[in-house]
Amino acid sequence: MDADHKVSVQFDIMKKANVKFTTIKLDSLDLYSLTSFVSERLRLPCRLVKSISEIVHRKSLGNVFFATTFLQSLAESGLLTFSPARMRWIWNEAGADATNISDDVVEVMAEKILSLSSASQDVLKTASCIGATFDASIVKSLMSDTSHPERHLAKLAKQGLIIKVIHNDYSESVVHYKFSHDRIQQAAYSLLPNSEKEVLHLCIGRMLKKRLSGTTSTSSIFKTVDQLNRGAACIVDRDEQVELAILNATAAEEAYNACAFIPSTNYTHKSLDILGGDDIAWNEHYDLALTLYNLLAELNYCKGNFDEAMQITKRIFKRAKTFDDQFTAQTCNIKSLSIKGDLDDALTTSLDLLAALGEPLPKKPSIGVILAGLIKTKKL
Repeated sequence: MDADHKVSVQFDIMKKANVKFTTIKLDSLDLYSLTSFVSERLRLPCRLVKSISEIVHRKSLGNVFFATTFLQSLAESGLLTFSPARMRWIWNEAGADATNISDDVVEVMAEKILSLSSASQDVLKTASCIGATFDASIVKSLMSDTSHPERHLAKLAKQGLIIKVIHNDYSESVVHYKFSHDRIQQAAYSLLPNSEKEVLHLCIGRMLKKRLSGTTSTSSIFKTVDQLNRGAACIVDRDEQVELAILNATAAEEAYNACAFIPSTNYTHKSLDILGGDDIAWNEHYDLALTLYNLLAELNYCKGNFDEAMQITKRIFKRAKTFDDQFTAQTCNIKSLSIKGDLDDALTTSLDLLAALGEPLPKKPSIGVILAGLIKTKKL
């Protein structure tokens, strides 16, 4: 797996959190094990597949995925065929030995996809933009009826590139598919030019947005916003841009509530970028800008970036129109000062805030003031 693979990222997070886990390293197969593997695939004794196994092992370096792909490519090119007369698989050793195999999994899968019909390729590439699991109805909506995408989905499932999954959604069954391997999705996605990817992501995002409702799950909001963000460069209508900024703000708040601070920060910055920067955000979308900057300050506080959090609160103080609009930033500022150990500044700021709220307290109260406050409290 690459360093940016989701599983690798999760492992890094676990390591930083000192979570104990066991790593089991699976080495490549040696010649003996690979011979057994080929023997099982071709339903022949090991002694009969020794020659082809040596070629497969040399080409794949014992990697099972590459070995399987190499055998499939030999079968597709006619170098590995089943002989009805001999009732067994036979192969062309010279041809197999001359066949090259890439050491890049995505490249191997891309070559396999390019060997499909153009219609099947289009279906697979479109599906790759949706995600590892995708709704068949979205693929159908994105493609013309004349291309019969449902037929090609069934054909791709039969070839093992995707797997059909049925989800029971209340009273109806919704047909979903998932890629049988994440590298297949990556390979299909890599075949699309960037400009086409952006357009497809925007179309998918618009479809998903229509399905959003008040009872929509949080994961649906994230999927919708992620798709729209990838196609944001294609949005020219200002109202739609502002609507996307609001959706990013919603996603940021949902992620914050789930303690997913890094995704929340990304959604917050994306929303501000879409609005067009500080001046435009504050001048034209004051309430949204205030929400975003308060959230950004709180996120930096939660991540331990206290100086950054305080810098953001200063920007809020400069732009906020009323004391009420400053209040959330003031509390974040006080928390940051306290955590940093600036207790005098934290106390002073807290007292100033209380005074503004109509509850003035002296910084160093006398015994008389303390007793008067105690008596007043007892009478409540």
